Amino acid sequence: WAKWLLLLEHVYNSPLHASTGISPYFLLHGFEPRSPLDILEVNTGLIRRSGETEQFERAMRIQ
Repeated sequence: WAKWLLLLEHVYNSPLHASTGISPYFLLHGFEPRSPLDILEVNTGLIRRSGETEQFERAMRIQ
């Protein structure tokens, strides 16, 4: 369980506290924590659809 301790600490200290409105992480470090989702670059471009996808959708509509 020791390998999960850092992740658990991050998850526990990240949400805002109900009475203070501030996260424990912010109180300790002076800034809000970054999550892996904050770091990832999201490609917002359109996803190209393959012919197989369109065939599958047509087959599903027929049924």
